[in-house]
Amino acid sequence: GFGHRLHVLYLVHDVLQTEIKDATKPVPHYYAYYPFLSHILRAVFQKATTPEEQAKVEKILSLWGDRGLLDTPTRVKMNIFIRASNLP
Repeated sequence: GFGHRLHVLYLVHDVLQTEIKDATKPVPHYYAYYPFLSHILRAVFQKATTPEEQAKVEKILSLWGDRGLLDTPTRVKMNIFIRASNLP
């Protein structure tokens, strides 16, 4: 359910945040997770049943932008992607 997926999202967030704290080190986890970030966010967002649950996912996406993990165009695209009710 939503709670389990949110927990996984928080774990990914923690790994990424820990890794980018020291900008002098390589960031292998970021590059490994990057292709899947939008799908992880979408999986959690689509299971949300309340606006409060959706806000938790949106907060993570916002933090990733604010902390430099995502540029603005990528963040906007991810926001659109997680909200899409149907995918092609």
